[in-house]
Amino acid sequence: MTRGFLLLPLFLFFGLLGAQAQPDLTIPQDCLQLVVVHSQKWDDPTATMVRFERVNPESGWEQKGAEVAVNLGRTGLAWGESPLMKKSAFGKNALQKREGDGRSPAGLFPILRAFGHPSRPAGYSDANLPFLEVEAQQCVDDKRSPYYNQIVEPSEVGGVTWASAEQMKIDLYELGLVVGHNCPKAQPGFGSCIFFHLERGPGKPTAGCTSMDRASLTSLVLWLHRSKNPAVLQLPTAEYERLGPGFPSL
Repeated sequence: MTRGFLLLPLFLFFGLLGAQAQPDLTIPQDCLQLVVVHSQKWDDPTATMVRFERVNPESGWEQKGAEVAVNLGRTGLAWGESPLMKKSAFGKNALQKREGDGRSPAGLFPILRAFGHPSRPAGYSDANLPFLEVEAQQCVDDKRSPYYNQIVEPSEVGGVTWASAEQMKIDLYELGLVVGHNCPKAQPGFGSCIFFHLERGPGKPTAGCTSMDRASLTSLVLWLHRSKNPAVLQLPTAEYERLGPGFPSL
C-alpha cells in the first residue's frame, strides 16, 4: 500500500489586497485536460468550474460539459505552491496560502490521483487517474511532522507520530481528487491536504479545498485520464482573463 500520495512520482488569492503581480503560469505541453475554477473575487467562498480538453498542444481548447457551481475555502483564495509555477513572480506583497488560513490555493496545479471509499465509482478504469481505495489512511497536517502533506497508513510508518491529521474515511471523502499543492517537497506551514471532494451543501465553504455535488464530482473523476496529464487552474475571473494566449476562453 502506498505510504503517501506525495511520495508518488508526478508522472503517475484577495479583494482586500488589490491587484497582485501575475505569476509565471504556463500550461505544460503534455497537459491535455484543464479544470478551470474561477471566482468573482479573491475572498469569495464560491466559484464556477469549467472543464476543457485539447487533442494536442497545437490544437485549441474545447469546453467539455456544463459549468458547475463549486465551493472554495471560507476565506477565498491565496497563491499556492506548485511545481508548475514560479513563486518569484507572485510579487512580494502577494497573499500566499498558509496552514489553517481557510483559503483554497490559487494557481496552476497537477491533479495527482483520485481516492475514495468503499470502492471506485462504476465505470472507473486503468485509463483514469491512479485510485487510492481509502481504509485507515490519514492526511497529516502537522507542519512539524516529516509526513506533513502526505496521505499515510499509520501501521506502515510505525504508528501515529504526528499531532494532527485528517481521517480519510469520512463522508466528504467518499470520492475525491488530490491536488498537487505544496509538493513534491512540502514546505512546513504552506498548506496541506488540498482536495476536490464532496460538498456539505450548496454554498457551504470548505477549510481550503474545492467541493461540489456528487454527480459533478463523479463526472469529473471519470473524465480525467492519466495519459492527458490533467491540471487545475484556480483564480479570480479578472486574474484569469489577464493570462492571455494559450489559456481557454471562459
